[in-house]
Amino acid sequence: MDGMGLIGRVHVGIMRFAERTVVARRRGDVGDTYRNLRIGMVILILMLAFAVIVESARSKDILPSIRDYHDTSVRAVFIATVCAMGVMLMAYKGRSEIEDVLLNHVGPSRVLRGVPAHRNP
Repeated sequence: MDGMGLIGRVHVGIMRFAERTVVARRRGDVGDTYRNLRIGMVILILMLAFAVIVESARSKDILPSIRDYHDTSVRAVFIATVCAMGVMLMAYKGRSEIEDVLLNHVGPSRVLRGVPAHRNP
């Protein structure tokens, strides 16, 4: 043994692997992250819209509010969309200090709003 313990050898092995395989970060990674967040938000909205359209067609009834779909078969998609959107809003950085504070406030409130009190639909 060369005086290096198991953890030291594992660390050296991981560092050698990383040096060979990890690519340096590109300059546009932050922009890519924000673009992916925006795309994710659009996908969530489309997913919820699709679920609402399918439920409306199935029940042959259009409810007056998106909130009213919470008590239908759309419930799981509704809760998942609201919670995921809240997390995305927290991750998104605003262009100004005020916008950033508002996004950081709205994010957790959306997550809390997505987790409703227990009731049977």
